[in-house]
Amino acid sequence: MYLYGWIQSLLNNVQIAQVRAEVAVRNAAIEAQREAMQEQWKIRSWLEGQAILKAQLEYLQDKKASPEEIEELQKTAATQGFGAAIAKAITLGQELAAQNSSIDQGNGKPLFTPVDLL
Repeated sequence: MYLYGWIQSLLNNVQIAQVRAEVAVRNAAIEAQREAMQEQWKIRSWLEGQAILKAQLEYLQDKKASPEEIEELQKTAATQGFGAAIAKAITLGQELAAQNSSIDQGNGKPLFTPVDLL
């Protein structure tokens, strides 16, 4: 009787160990899948940021941004990230649009100067 109980206990311990091993394998697979999804999200976000910045730079070039301004935005993207560069590009685009709207398209001269406001 004692031997039977000991064997039964041993079998239970083996079964418990097998279940724990299966759970560990499943947990590892879930964690690997989560990490892969997170990495995919990072890559997608990076590609989106790059595409948005590229579109902003093309827009700014059309609005006659200087090469130095474009280079500064590229440096910002490299050092601070696409988000910071995109924000600066939007601000620069607004500034250029305001400048361009104050210029008479016929002769290229401003419609008014700061002196005219005095």
